Amino acid sequence: MNNFAYTAVDATGRTITGTVTAADSLAAKELLAARGCTMAEISMAASTPENSSRLSAADSVELASYISQLAIVGLPMSGGLRAMANDLPPGR
Repeated sequence: MNNFAYTAVDATGRTITGTVTAADSLAAKELLAARGCTMAEISMAASTPENSSRLSAADSVELASYISQLAIVGLPMSGGLRAMANDLPPGR
């Protein structure tokens, strides 16, 4: 089985992204279609090292909060994200 990264449009019209595990890209497209998604783009997902990890749910919420604060105050996103990156420890 392989991991495929996708960008699709869900049944409500929202653009969603994620990964799906399937034997090949056709099977991945069929799986997403069964979920009510129409395809925009699909590609083989890059493999990740065993020791890398995703953000926890709490970390994701915190990051989203910081990004939304940048948008609310009207700061340029690129400069704000760079400043935020400088304050974070190295790594994912």
